[in-house]
Amino acid sequence: MISLLVLIASMCSFAAVAGEFEQVSEKLLPHTAVSMFQVVDINSDNRNDLVYLDVNGELWVNYADNDAVATLDNLAGSSWRMEYNDNNQTVKFVDFYNGSGAIKEEAGRMFSINSITQTENNKLMFCTSTTSGLNKTSCNWKYEVTTVEPNIMKGTDLRTGVTWVAYKLVK
Repeated sequence: MISLLVLIASMCSFAAVAGEFEQVSEKLLPHTAVSMFQVVDINSDNRNDLVYLDVNGELWVNYADNDAVATLDNLAGSSWRMEYNDNNQTVKFVDFYNGSGAIKEEAGRMFSINSITQTENNKLMFCTSTTSGLNKTSCNWKYEVTTVEPNIMKGTDLRTGVTWVAYKLVK
């Protein structure tokens, strides 16, 4: 009798939990007949991707959202260590906020990021004044982002023509 009560109670709790999942569930691969699948990090970005075989024998991958394309929205709140690819190995620290940011050089000078824009070709650009100070509003020193990976950003300093690599900092 006790085991029957436990069974009924567990079925009721399972139904309640299943109801909760149904409320937030969504169709992951609509109009797809999947015969087998596996969740694995296929592109080494430290995020699990969905790899599946359809009923026709074709192998597919559905990559996790990996921020491969930079947008103004996914840079806000992030910090980066920027290293120039020249003989001087210039290092700068970049913080992005909502629509603005700041760059700090190793020597301690601070520059306000006065503009963050995305071009029609989905190229991300940001700029600072050429003189230090967080109250400067000119846009003379321009940075173009050419590649964004989950934790690495690459680009070109358009003022000097030198390329740079920035590594995302964990806060």
